[in-house]
Amino acid sequence: MIVENAHLRIVPGREADFERAFRAAQPILTGAQGCLSAGLFPDAEDDSAYLLQVTWRTLRDHVVTFPGSEAGRRFAEQVAHFFDGEPQVRHFETSDIAADPATSAVVDSFRDTPDPRLRAILGGLTRHLHAFVREARPSIAEWNQAVEFLTEAGQKCTDTRQEFILLSDVLGVSMLVETMNAQQTGTASTVLGPFHLTESPRRALGDSIDLLGKARPCVISGRVLGADGEPVPGADIDVWQCTEDGFYDVQQPGVQPPGNGRGRFTADGDGRYWFRTVVPSHYPIPTDGPVGRLLESSKRHPYRPAHVHFIVGAAGYRELTTHAFVADSPYLESDAVFAVKPSLVVDFAESPDEAEAAGYHVTAPFVHAQFDIILEKHS
Repeated sequence: MIVENAHLRIVPGREADFERAFRAAQPILTGAQGCLSAGLFPDAEDDSAYLLQVTWRTLRDHVVTFPGSEAGRRFAEQVAHFFDGEPQVRHFETSDIAADPATSAVVDSFRDTPDPRLRAILGGLTRHLHAFVREARPSIAEWNQAVEFLTEAGQKCTDTRQEFILLSDVLGVSMLVETMNAQQTGTASTVLGPFHLTESPRRALGDSIDLLGKARPCVISGRVLGADGEPVPGADIDVWQCTEDGFYDVQQPGVQPPGNGRGRFTADGDGRYWFRTVVPSHYPIPTDGPVGRLLESSKRHPYRPAHVHFIVGAAGYRELTTHAFVADSPYLESDAVFAVKPSLVVDFAESPDEAEAAGYHVTAPFVHAQFDIILEKHS
């Protein structure tokens, strides 16, 4: 195995563009002949410097075959124009785990996969999974237990519950994927969660998503804006939340009407939106399945702080999945799915303003949360 360490300098001010371009071009590189893996690492002390680390089967695969190949040409076209000077490249020999005959045989079995991205994913999955197994050294009984755990997770999934998303959430993988794909500017993204499996009913601006008629009204309002501060008229806003008691509609069939706590709204010509609801509660994620047992066995609590989910999109903009977290809610510092970001914590403040209340078709006092959402344009 050969590890290529390429030290890159990027034209100052183009770092974010380069990172996006590299993510798009990475499957081209990892799909090239002899390429086993590739990763990009920002310099901790220099914002314009990066380490590109690529593992090749042989030195020839990199220095002879790759530069003249179609993959080499396409990769260079997408990223080379960001370089500020020639990369400084060194090669190192290594006894990488992929050199093990058992691992290499599996990786090689995928070599004819037509889709280069799929080929790269299957190869990377094989290498890392084999490395994990060698590190953990599970017994046969433990391996069978792992298979039974995943089988039960699949059996727990229904039209209204996704146990595998829940597992991804509590392992922090959902938040890691969101962070890797997040907007560079604008409102922070966070996890989808396991309860967006039913379609939110279309509602008019100002409608209530509280179908239970609770006595303590809450209004959530804001604007959808671009990163330049301009309004995004007609933005699509999908919201869903639990009740004051901490349950989603799909968790209480026969108690809550379908669609309670859910709504899909269209922002007005100034990007404004508003709707009526209730202040949601903190709540435990479902613990009656294998994920719950996992938390119990590791002495982790299952609670999420109070929040309202949003998916916001508009033509020409990247779709955003995010939350508005209720300030002062319990568990803001220890969310079971690691999804809290300080910029998403919102005051749900009581207002005594009767004129304002009348404008929102509620009575004073009422709870008002202001949550502006900033979208990033497609690059």
